[in-house]
Amino acid sequence: MIVQGIATPGVLGADEVHLSDHEEVIGVEAEGQARAYLLRAFLSIKSHVVNDLVGKMPITVTYCDRCDTVQVVTSTQRGRPLAIHIGGFLDDNLLLYYGQRFLKQSTLEPLDQLPAPDDLRPYPWVRTSWKDWRIRHPDTKVYVGIKE
Repeated sequence: MIVQGIATPGVLGADEVHLSDHEEVIGVEAEGQARAYLLRAFLSIKSHVVNDLVGKMPITVTYCDRCDTVQVVTSTQRGRPLAIHIGGFLDDNLLLYYGQRFLKQSTLEPLDQLPAPDDLRPYPWVRTSWKDWRIRHPDTKVYVGIKE
């Protein structure tokens, strides 16, 4: 069963959210902009993949709650989010579905013997507290999840 990843989610300014200082976030900086993704927003099966656009850079943030693994990727394309989807689970590890291929979320390795997609690139990220991220990036935008 393939579940579509969340595309271009709504974000809020740091002053618009009321989060505990200890909330965990996944922080990303791209094109001079800071973006925080609330970790607990990824806990539902439908929310394990967020395909975002920060400036013109596609940023996809994935989280597997079964093995507590974060993966952030970008692509050589610009101006539109990636189309990465949830492809299910294999041995309690999240599978991603991209370009008609299944990839292991933790390593981005394909399940078949073909080479990995050549347009995906791991992207730097940090897992930290909301307080620490907000101190370093007071003008950050924040993804807090979608309403089900």
